[in-house]
Amino acid sequence: MTWQRFQREICKMLSEHGFWAYETINKKSGQPVDVIAVKSDIGYIIECKVTKSNRFPLSRVEDNQITAIERFTRCKNNESWFVFLFAKHPDDILFVRAEKIIDLVDSGVVSVTYEELREVCEPFLEGA
Repeated sequence: MTWQRFQREICKMLSEHGFWAYETINKKSGQPVDVIAVKSDIGYIIECKVTKSNRFPLSRVEDNQITAIERFTRCKNNESWFVFLFAKHPDDILFVRAEKIIDLVDSGVVSVTYEELREVCEPFLEGA
């Protein structure tokens, strides 16, 4: 699945679960997140990542994404997420809190496997 299709699918999935969801694709200023969503007066920012291998390189987490997430959190918004799709596991979408990914980046971890992310992912749609 392409990253564009994945983003659209995430927006559709969120909408089907009662979220207002907006895909920020094709913004000329270079958006730091892919999806903005709201449900029950709680705002969410979501960064979607697709990888063809069983390993996701954390170098793909960009500085402007980390900055946007940190600013969003400072404004008392604690719902920042990364959503991963591994091509070898197309039926398993992994929702991981952004703080967990940022902690990995800050600690110098170079990449993470599907299995490692599977251990820290959370049931996003059931909890929102």
